[in-house]
Amino acid sequence: QRTHDTAGRIGALSGDGKVAVTREGASAILWDCDTGRKLRSFLGDHDQAIYAMAMTPDGKLLVTGSSDKTATLWDVASAKKLQKFRGHNFPVTSVAVSADGKRVATGESEFAKVWDASSGKMLFDFEASLKNPWASNLALASDGTRLFTSNGDVGFLWDTTDGRKLQTFPRIRYRLAMSGDFKHFVSSAYPDKAALCETETGDVVHALKGHRLSVDAVAISGDGKHVLTASADTMAILSDARTGKT
Repeated sequence: QRTHDTAGRIGALSGDGKVAVTREGASAILWDCDTGRKLRSFLGDHDQAIYAMAMTPDGKLLVTGSSDKTATLWDVASAKKLQKFRGHNFPVTSVAVSADGKRVATGESEFAKVWDASSGKMLFDFEASLKNPWASNLALASDGTRLFTSNGDVGFLWDTTDGRKLQTFPRIRYRLAMSGDFKHFVSSAYPDKAALCETETGDVVHALKGHRLSVDAVAISGDGKHVLTASADTMAILSDARTGKT
């Protein structure tokens, strides 16, 4: 169990659960989950506050989305910018990156976009009904061929090769993160809890407790073994997904 000042919010967790990223204003900070030590900062690219972050399971790439209506792809080891994604008309409040690092997804207002990570070219623009951008979430399949979107009430699965809507998921609450294999997701639920659920049925596997105030950020490791939650109580909690215990 680790704590961090309320100015920072957990936004991404590496696949092995060893490092996590928080946001502070227009910068992102990488932390060692075992020691709580600050490793490096990602600075100088966004003009306004960072709202969303996502990391590849291997921890090599980081995507940040900002109030400045852009998203950025970073190399984690060097903290250098690799690509800039422009084209949103509103703040980018949700982001995702495929496990192979070839696709990036970004969300704002009612739309989600999928990009080629190498060229920065937009591939698809989905009208994903992201009615509440602060409760909206995105997740990409490991190969980038499927996109999951949620708006705090309902979730949708999309085919990114042709833009088709494949599946609808009811009972999606507020902040959400998907496992790399899409078999499980973790969803925050007011007032002070999060839950690990099965994607196919929506059934709760574990209730994740320990916070005193609302859970406003969640992350799940790529291998699905660790869950990280952050709360307005200034605490970040790392839990074992197999047992639900910290």
